Amino acid sequence: MTRKISLELPDDLSQRLEAKAQIINLSVEAMVLKSLEDLAAQPDDPIAPFLGTLSYERDDIASRHDDYIGVTLKLEDPDMLIFCLNNLTFCSTVIYSMNLSV
Repeated sequence: MTRKISLELPDDLSQRLEAKAQIINLSVEAMVLKSLEDLAAQPDDPIAPFLGTLSYERDDIASRHDDYIGVTLKLEDPDMLIFCLNNLTFCSTVIYSMNLSV
């Protein structure tokens, strides 16, 4: 059994899909179907609901992570060191923001 789905694509997206499909020698329909199959096969991510929900007064932690660790070690600020180390992954960021111990 199959189910038909119709999509309205912006012109630029449609053109990019057509170009990509031609490069990999597939029809746009086959390429989109493969992408949807791959997406449906991915396991559910328990962290996904938290993405984009946290904030911190510094918005450059990802890009300056090493700098903050260096400054922390230099200043020997244990709270900031714990913060930097806990932010190595998004999961630990969630734990820290909820004030849970790691």
